[in-house]
Amino acid sequence: MAKKIIKPPNNATACPLCGNDELDTISTADQRIYHLCRACYLIHLDRSQLPTPEDETLRYQQHHNHLDAPGYVSFLNKAIQPSLAYLQNGMKVLDYGCGPTPVLAQLLKRDHDIHCHYYDPFFFPDLPSSEYDFIFSTEAFEHFFSPAEELNRLYKRLKTGGYLCVMTLRWDGLERFEGWWYRRDQTHVCFYHQQTFAYISKKWPSQTIYKDHNQVIVLQKL
Repeated sequence: MAKKIIKPPNNATACPLCGNDELDTISTADQRIYHLCRACYLIHLDRSQLPTPEDETLRYQQHHNHLDAPGYVSFLNKAIQPSLAYLQNGMKVLDYGCGPTPVLAQLLKRDHDIHCHYYDPFFFPDLPSSEYDFIFSTEAFEHFFSPAEELNRLYKRLKTGGYLCVMTLRWDGLERFEGWWYRRDQTHVCFYHQQTFAYISKKWPSQTIYKDHNQVIVLQKL
């Protein structure tokens, strides 16, 4: 069944990133309902279908991500390698949304002698209050129920002139959205377009200093 875009019902929630209430609704064959924001291009899952904390925890515990998994290490290096041009010894670094095992922090220490703090709301819930020179958020943005609130927390902890590296697959065509494998993970609830990051850069003043084809972007806070 092809997806269809319909006018949102009167009770459709506003965009959780920019607050705009002009939304198109995307219905998929697996009965998932998403809303596309006309202002910032964020696609988000309908609030009524968000996973429970128990669903999220179970899903994350199924991940077999560890330092001795070559595929996962290679995956994280997609974020680490372009960031090395901006990382320096002595910087305060944070991994925001590290999952059950802080592999990115382990890699930074092992391969680059960089100490990295880490935070995850399920597994390491004590978020440090200090400011950081560099924040990584790899495969976390798509899990945010309230991305504006999360970005407020991130930028509050990022020093002026500091760097934010985000890894999340960006969508680029509605015709491919329904069949997109990335959408089918039940814990993936927000999907970002390149225009979404343009909005983020304006709302939380920053400049893009690195961007690959569709997954990794590095922003510098102004």
